[in-house]
Formats: sequence, C-alpha cells, structure tokens
Amino acid sequence: MIFILYGPPGSGKNFVAEWLVRDYGFYFYDADKDLTSEMKQCLTEKQPFTQEMRDNFFAVVC
Repeated sequence: MIFILYGPPGSGKNFVAEWLVRDYGFYFYDADKDLTSEMKQCLTEKQPFTQEMRDNFFAVVC
C-alpha cells in the first residue's frame, strides 16, 4: 500500500507522515529530494508545475 501526500508547503504532509511512522510503523519517503531542478525553479518563482513535469517526477518516485 502506498500513500502519496501531496499539497502546498505548510499543509501538514510531514506531520501526517511522521504520525503514520510513529503510530503505525509505516515507512516514510520524502520525495522532495527527487524534485527536478526545473520543479525547484518553479517553486522559487511560485509558478505551477506542468503536467509533463509531474509525469516525469512520478515516473521517478512511483
């Protein structure tokens, strides 16, 4: 079973993930470390990701 927590910064993704690890022994993988340089640039510029960026990212992490 895989849960993907996706949302804007500060929405509680890491909080929920850490709770699942602590209380249920789930494995937590922070896919932020796999963001492409193009995606990081979009975040810096507060621009949305394109569908192609998301597709490429999910091909790596899923």
